[in-house]
Amino acid sequence: MFELSPALHTYWSVDKEISVKPNESWTPINKGAAVLIAIIVSLISLLPLAISLAQKRDKQIKDLSNARKIVLALKDFAMDHDGEFPNKEPSADYTGADDLTSANKSNDAFWWLFPVYLTSEEIFIVRGSAWSPSPPDNKLDSPSSVERVDTLREGECAYLYVTGLNDTSNPQFPVLADAGTASDVTVYTNNQKEKGGIWHGKRAIVIFVDGSGWIMPVNDQADLQAAFIKRPGHGYNIFDNSASTSYDRWLTPANLILPPE
Repeated sequence: MFELSPALHTYWSVDKEISVKPNESWTPINKGAAVLIAIIVSLISLLPLAISLAQKRDKQIKDLSNARKIVLALKDFAMDHDGEFPNKEPSADYTGADDLTSANKSNDAFWWLFPVYLTSEEIFIVRGSAWSPSPPDNKLDSPSSVERVDTLREGECAYLYVTGLNDTSNPQFPVLADAGTASDVTVYTNNQKEKGGIWHGKRAIVIFVDGSGWIMPVNDQADLQAAFIKRPGHGYNIFDNSASTSYDRWLTPANLILPPE
């Protein structure tokens, strides 16, 4: 029987080892599978964040939709009141009622929309807002009521309101928005537990006279006093009622910014 010399035997053994090792080592297929698994694990770890962001976005879109419905009701009201949006205190008769003052709340203006133009308080609630911590009870004042008692009670409205506007006002004027902080309803906070922190002070819904609405960014939170929504194309607060000039008409002191109750 033929036998290999010791040198050839050694060569054959080494060659055999080399030919066998690739079957026992980390192959490209193994490496590809490991990379794929790592990617899947990374994606899974990001899933809660993605879900949270999607849920927040859904809430913002609902907030925007509800606010637009309120403005549609304001426009319907205006059609029956010489083009004027609600600008009077609750009373038995709109024509003879006193004008709203800085002591009033946005609830007082929105009160006039019930029960003719709206019948549910739901759209005035922003879920998660400290301004509206609980669901509304949907108890409304009787049509003959002379004051606000049950309709839009404290905690049943989360929107600020700009007075003195009508359906022919500058269409770019803001008429309502997510309310800001308790000390200044036109600025926002990044503390979600506080009033004005509904979107962590990064966004706010604003609806304009023409019925359009936007989820608008709030500027730098580094300075709380500067955490406001800028008027597009300008550097000042969109609700600044002292910025009007002869060449750039904007809100005036007659346009009160009423906070919700």
